Amino acid sequence: MAELAIVATLELESGTREADEAGARLKAIARVFCLLVLGVLVVPAVTAHAQSLERDAPACTAESQEKARIGAEKGDPASVYLLARYLSTGRCMPGDGLRAIQLYKQAAESNYPPAFYNLGMLAAARRDVAAAEDYFTRGALAGHRGCELQLGILYSIAPPPVGDDSKAYAWLSLTASRSEPVSSEAEERLKAVRARLPESDHPSAEALAAKLRKQYASLSPFHP
Repeated sequence: MAELAIVATLELESGTREADEAGARLKAIARVFCLLVLGVLVVPAVTAHAQSLERDAPACTAESQEKARIGAEKGDPASVYLLARYLSTGRCMPGDGLRAIQLYKQAAESNYPPAFYNLGMLAAARRDVAAAEDYFTRGALAGHRGCELQLGILYSIAPPPVGDDSKAYAWLSLTASRSEPVSSEAEERLKAVRARLPESDHPSAEALAAKLRKQYASLSPFHP
């Protein structure tokens, strides 16, 4: 495979005060980037909790790799995703970032939640925040808490029209209310959003937060 090196960061073009402020938030809070080198895909996560969900490499045993290959050939979504993880890390078998992305998309077509997370991270890294919103939303609605957290963060740091502090407030409020590992980080992000949310926007943000809690508070977390 020809050598490929792509580095992308989620940031705004400077030139206006609003853009500069949003760009600073993107750089300081998100630090999202993807690196595709020699076909190996490495996607550091936005947050510590997201890293604990997705960053660890799968077990490098011949049995587990063969199981992933056989399962993927049969179209099992979990196996397709696992094979993508092997190819994206390049630690257990030769890396192939482009093939990994294809497999993540295949797993997503079968509605396998972790695939939405990785595809959302890639979309954010290439500044396609609309696609990132779609992937994170689909994952969140399937019970993937990493996607739910990242959706709230995305709304808080992306430029309009995707960026929306009222939506950020609502989604981060939902995640913070769960008493789960991701909740503490959601609460920290929520403090920053709450501090800058205009007083006039508080009623609508609270109403949206209440609506999300009513709809999704009882949504069970995804377990692979």
